[in-house]
Amino acid sequence: MINVLNSIFGYWSTHNTPSGINWMLGSIAFFGSVGIATFIVTAIEMLWEYYV
Repeated sequence: MINVLNSIFGYWSTHNTPSGINWMLGSIAFFGSVGIATFIVTAIEMLWEYYV
């Protein structure tokens, strides 16, 4: 899994300029979307337990 992420970020960094900024934005977007999805799932579970 780590190797897949590294290859994706490596592809982004080699095919975009400046590479460092694009790698940072890509990783922030990736981890941000994961965090938002986790937050939404947690909120749904809390509401579900509250109403059920």
